[in-house]
Amino acid sequence: MSYAERAANQCIGPDRADLVLCGCAILDAIRAVFPLPRLRVADRGLREGMLVEMMREDGVIKAS
Repeated sequence: MSYAERAANQCIGPDRADLVLCGCAILDAIRAVFPLPRLRVADRGLREGMLVEMMREDGVIKAS
């Protein structure tokens, strides 16, 4: 994506459009050092993710 396309993307926006490439480079370097078969990315806080995971384990909510 070009800068304009990244800026127009609602998930990225103009405030972070210039940071995406740097973030991808950092992630690529981390994955080279720590190769993993799976990577989980969160768009919520750590506590919320832990709470959702515990609720799924308890059967309060269904796993997606």
